[in-house]
Amino acid sequence: MLLKDPNSEQALHLLQTQKSILESIVQGHDLTTILNTLCVEMERVLFPSLCSIMLLDEPTGRWHVRTAPNMPNSLYVDLDKSGLENPTGSCGIAIQTGKVAVIVNTETDPHWDKIRERADKHGIQACWSIPIVSKQNTPIGTVALSYQQLRRPTAFDLHALETAASLAGSAIQRRKEEHELQASHERLQSLFDSAPVAYFTSTMDGIILSANSYTAALTGIPQDELPGRPMLDLYAPTLRGRKKAERIHKWVNHGLEVEGEEIELERPDGTRRWVSLTVRLFRDSLGHPVERRGILEDISNRKQAEHLLDQQKSILEMIARGQPLHQILSRLCEGIETLSPDMKCSIHQLEGSTLTLLAAPSFPESYTSTIATLKIGPAVESCGTAAYRREVVVVSDIATDPLWKKGRTLALTHGLQACWAHPIFSSNHEVLGTMAMYYSQPRTPSNADWQIIESSTKLAGIALEQERDRAALTQSETRYRILYEDNPSMYFTVALDGTVRSVNQFGASQLGFTPSELLGTSVFSLCHKNDQATVRHHFESYLQAPSDLEYFECRKVRKDGTVIWVRETIRLVQSTEQESVLLLVCEDITKQKRGEETVELTQHVFDILPDHVSIVGSDYRYRRVNTVYEQVHGLPAQEFIGKHISDLLGKQTFRQNIKPHFDRCLAGERVSYEQWFQFPNGQTRFMAVTYSPLRSPDSPHEVEAVVVNSRDLTPRNRWKRP
Repeated sequence: MLLKDPNSEQALHLLQTQKSILESIVQGHDLTTILNTLCVEMERVLFPSLCSIMLLDEPTGRWHVRTAPNMPNSLYVDLDKSGLENPTGSCGIAIQTGKVAVIVNTETDPHWDKIRERADKHGIQACWSIPIVSKQNTPIGTVALSYQQLRRPTAFDLHALETAASLAGSAIQRRKEEHELQASHERLQSLFDSAPVAYFTSTMDGIILSANSYTAALTGIPQDELPGRPMLDLYAPTLRGRKKAERIHKWVNHGLEVEGEEIELERPDGTRRWVSLTVRLFRDSLGHPVERRGILEDISNRKQAEHLLDQQKSILEMIARGQPLHQILSRLCEGIETLSPDMKCSIHQLEGSTLTLLAAPSFPESYTSTIATLKIGPAVESCGTAAYRREVVVVSDIATDPLWKKGRTLALTHGLQACWAHPIFSSNHEVLGTMAMYYSQPRTPSNADWQIIESSTKLAGIALEQERDRAALTQSETRYRILYEDNPSMYFTVALDGTVRSVNQFGASQLGFTPSELLGTSVFSLCHKNDQATVRHHFESYLQAPSDLEYFECRKVRKDGTVIWVRETIRLVQSTEQESVLLLVCEDITKQKRGEETVELTQHVFDILPDHVSIVGSDYRYRRVNTVYEQVHGLPAQEFIGKHISDLLGKQTFRQNIKPHFDRCLAGERVSYEQWFQFPNGQTRFMAVTYSPLRSPDSPHEVEAVVVNSRDLTPRNRWKRP
């Protein structure tokens, strides 16, 4: 509402000025342009005056005249000099007091002593100034009106001056928010593009909108070529993989979100990568899903490791059961070929100076008949040379390598262009045979290839040595013990009632015991109390149908009370006394379960959140705060840790406004509310607060902490101030 004033035209002009400046702020006009316009219009409203605006330069701590469009240059320069670090005159009073400073006569007012000479030089006899304040109510500038005659302000004059300061403050705050928003956007974009995880957005139809550089590296598609591609085109075209991809696509289209679905991607070069897919939906103001936001985590190494571990377990079980050597080695070749679809594997056994083919499941008879027997020598293709030299032989291009002079034509005819051969050694480092990997294009081994080769040749060596020495029971038992004790997995044999009969050294040490301490104990007692019933159920289910392996995950409790996660496999076997026992193989998956590899990224996301975010324990003491929380309260993060909420916000605020809602959250409820808060520094702020329960990873039903998200809504609720 306008103040009553005899000059209604003057009041109307002020209203029009206010409307015009607010429109310029909303439209995002340049700050200098807005402030210049404001000065010009104020000079018209309060004629005859000269209007100037002085602002604080935060990086230097100095005050400068930002704009004075109609002021003579010499006066502008003199006013700017009067600012610097300690403004004087009317502006100095306004900044120091935080109130309007009215100087009716500069000739007699003591605050103008230091700059009276300049005022006299330019004929300034009166000057009114009002502070421009920030959201935190601290002075960030002044609006000043100078007159060349003695003049005392009317109520309308003061109202107009207050309006000018408010408009200038709004323009400055809007510009600051735009800078902060831009900086935040740039930080988020940088995080998005440089994160070591593949992030992407897509339409609800699955058309990629944007993707970061890691997505390009993972998929093998240039980053600028990803937008516009259907997500379904990235998945491996196997029948099972395609069906799963289409099923996930339908889930998302029906408004469901996806968490950690494992699926295989096919890259343009034909290679494949396993990924864990998580999809979140971005919704519009009506709650309708309008966009997908997804994460692809490369789990190829884990899948390969799992496959190798499963294969190792399968092959070792076949060896332990005494299955035919040909079946064991053929299964081993097939398992290797599953990891590398463009590779074919063969295994030869060395007898004297002759290699005899034992397994080559993917080769045609037209080729296997020619390599059924090979004499070893210094230049006999890859296998004969590897056995002779007792070392790995890598032929990256059969077409040009002299080792393949004799067998080159036949190999190339069958589409074989590279061949690596690895000697298979016994436990005494005797050459038992060779394992060869053939490829349809020239290539050399990668680190992943070496891992597969070394693991597979060791298994082949165990199979060949077990076959050769099967009749020697003592030696067989020794080799079994070496395999059992030194294997980097936890091995247990237990009676059908769960009593531990044996455990390897590695398994016992992983749980903090010696093997003798575990003998005779119940395997169920080693499990977390919340998992014991589940583990018993798996045992009972398996004993009812023991033909297949039983896999499950559970927690084990170490001797010192700490908890680890394991993936456990059960298999029914026979002991030497012909008593049925269960073989348990446990793989430590603690790191995988607890997601330690995502902590650093989570820390970045936690710190860039624009709201006040903290994590508070069930004892009402701070465990963690984000950067915004530090800035608002003016304390470093380490000074919050361990403090009680009431230490920071006051006992009364804690009891009345916080504890009732906080206790509901500790009971498992997500709580949101809006309320005015009285802070210890005297400020009253209107806050939107959300408490979210943070559950214990070891006890999902137990709330161990609360995530507190607070948003300051004071500016938009000033009219509600109590």
